[in-house]
Amino acid sequence: MNFATLWRTVVAWTGGILLTLILIPPGLILLALDPIKQRIPQRMVRFWGRTIMRMCFIKIHVFGLENLKGIKSAVFAANHQSMVDIFMINAFIPRRLAFLAKKQTRLIPVIGQLMPMLGHIMVDRSNPKKSLKSVQKCITALSGNRSIVIFPEGTRTLDGKMNRFKSGSLKIPLRTGAPLIPVTLCGTLNVMPKNTFGVRPHTVVMHIGEPIETKELQISNFRSFVDQIEATISDTKERLEKEYPETAPLPESILT
Repeated sequence: MNFATLWRTVVAWTGGILLTLILIPPGLILLALDPIKQRIPQRMVRFWGRTIMRMCFIKIHVFGLENLKGIKSAVFAANHQSMVDIFMINAFIPRRLAFLAKKQTRLIPVIGQLMPMLGHIMVDRSNPKKSLKSVQKCITALSGNRSIVIFPEGTRTLDGKMNRFKSGSLKIPLRTGAPLIPVTLCGTLNVMPKNTFGVRPHTVVMHIGEPIETKELQISNFRSFVDQIEATISDTKERLEKEYPETAPLPESILT
């Protein structure tokens, strides 16, 4: 890690931790006053996400916000490149969001304890009964005009290539009929690759696709639906990386 990366990393992590600690006390008070709709806490989360993105010294492009017009709740399905994806989605998707996260997220200091309080849903993939309860929580959240964010790959990519989409979390729109909105993220891998903590000031792009109706979705054509979502995000990612070549995955030797 060179000196420039080191000082940017120190600024981003120190600033992010301090900001989080400053926002927690008033956030908890406001959460207690408005536990259902969480109007102000949700705005604070968006402010938190945008501020941390700025602390990472990155250039941001967001496309497709017009596709959210008239959408109160939906399932947002995104490819997963980096921890930065979470900040990006929180910062620039102006909806009440609940992330579907693996139970190990609870081990993250402070954040892991705050997520369930903010309505985010932990899933235990090793326990079918608990996984089913998590799906039920998602259904309840969607009925309350809250949107669900899922990463169908299941984990972050190591080299920028998308992993095959798993069908588990994509069964949520199958059960609810909620519209599915594909979200494509490019360049976040270059900012902070998996298994690293260094912050690099690269360009990132987020594209919010057109809603895909799922009310007529049946179990018989579900696999085709999963493949369609994967292909849509993959094709968009390929197009964006051509339009913004600086978002294409950098060689491992440069990232490490």
